Amino acid sequence: MPAEARVFEIDRADVLTFKTTVLDAVGAKARVRCDRLVVDLAEDWDVALLAAGFSADRPTTWIAEGVLPYLPRPVEERVLALVDRLSAPGSHLGYEIVLGQETAEFRNHDLYAGTPEAIGSHLPSLLDGGARPDSASALRAAGWEVVERPVADYTVRYGRGPDPSVDDPIRQARWGFAHKTEVSAQRAPDLLGRPWTTSA
Repeated sequence: MPAEARVFEIDRADVLTFKTTVLDAVGAKARVRCDRLVVDLAEDWDVALLAAGFSADRPTTWIAEGVLPYLPRPVEERVLALVDRLSAPGSHLGYEIVLGQETAEFRNHDLYAGTPEAIGSHLPSLLDGGARPDSASALRAAGWEVVERPVADYTVRYGRGPDPSVDDPIRQARWGFAHKTEVSAQRAPDLLGRPWTTSA
């Protein structure tokens, strides 16, 4: 990462406190400036981001791995709409979705029956149970170039993560990679339904 890069991390206070405690315990230090913003994604996180010095006219890389599946549909839609609104051409977005996470087949799968005792939570219940939006299509309609692939494509390649041979619904997880080019951004309104502009 270039030394002049700047990182903004947005999360709830309890999550950021836990992360900071763990990183401090192992002596991990960021090599670039990192601003941690305490704000819920269901709130006006864009206001906090801009107030902290985020520049919407510079290309940004957004990372939403392990985020969207936990959000209610309206919050996911608004998060991506704001990402779109704050992204200049050249920006990238990495995200994760879990196909079928709202279905009874996923939520009642035998594999997760013992998770309350093992980790203190029924794993599928941590994910939002409502109908999911088609975020890839929404991004494409707003002018993003999007590719989604199964997480297993990467875990197998690097020898990490869930065993794809196990009957595990999490195999339905997909990683998405989106790119906003200048040409694509100018041919469509943003996800808030307004003509594209780099102004927030």
